[in-house]
Amino acid sequence: MRKIRLICVGKNQEKYLQEALKIYEKKLKRYCSFQWEILKEANYNRGNKDLWLKEEEKFLLKSLN
Repeated sequence: MRKIRLICVGKNQEKYLQEALKIYEKKLKRYCSFQWEILKEANYNRGNKDLWLKEEEKFLLKSLN
């Protein structure tokens, strides 16, 4: 069976997007193993864009291993 893993950075606050993800997950489970996880986002209160990208890259690489 195929596996799909969806990785999102940051919490999704929009209610309509959360409902859409649940519907999508329900439809996909018939055909494959589906899981999604939410990673914390970078601290945008300090640093610059390059620092934020490096921090989020670190979280992504950690979740892939």
